[in-house]
Amino acid sequence: MPLINPAAPAPMSGIDLSLTVPATNCLAKLVALSVTTTVDPYTALVTSLNTQGIIVYDSFNRVNDALSLGSADTGQAWTPEADRGIWGISSNKAYVVTHGVLKNRIMVDSGISDGVIQVTVVKSGSDPKLVARAIDSENAIEFGYGTAGGKFTILKRVAGVATMLGENTATLNNGAIFKVVMNGANLKFYVDNSLILEVDETFNQTVTKIGLGCFAGGSDSSEFDNILMEAS
Repeated sequence: MPLINPAAPAPMSGIDLSLTVPATNCLAKLVALSVTTTVDPYTALVTSLNTQGIIVYDSFNRVNDALSLGSADTGQAWTPEADRGIWGISSNKAYVVTHGVLKNRIMVDSGISDGVIQVTVVKSGSDPKLVARAIDSENAIEFGYGTAGGKFTILKRVAGVATMLGENTATLNNGAIFKVVMNGANLKFYVDNSLILEVDETFNQTVTKIGLGCFAGGSDSSEFDNILMEAS
């Protein structure tokens, strides 16, 4: 059952709220939550997610929006950057509506630097990326796939300059799940629960922003669903 983030939920009592976060072999567990609450449903669900260690969760299950991703189901605001594309929602998926002058990126602040991040790449599109430990788009670690070269990669960007930390030639299928496990300097990149790359890198080790990226916009955009970050 998807999370719903009501704009202004009214206080409710005696409501039984059951949520199943989409189960994947990436997290190797099913997060099942059941809450009876005297507070509004949204607050109860976020509290329940947090007690399970899930800090960020976004199903993108809200009305289509060609201008903004709005806020995650757990409340964190998606923050666009100048010239990094216009991100929006279509059919409950995040995508790039209009390609930016620079490579498309959008961030949300998780508040933690170690943990597990995952996202479903519903449509591979053009160079889908899961971004982590980001100060901004110019200073971050990127876990992604180069559609032209057919390689999974881990890139480090420092002041905009990219350094390849690891690469692995393989095929990316639509619907694949990217998972990143961050533990101090150790970074592991899984695709559909298969370890693709592992590196040690201390850059931005305590930085807490995560996000999404892809190269193109419109019909060529990658599409993303069900992003979450879980504390380790």
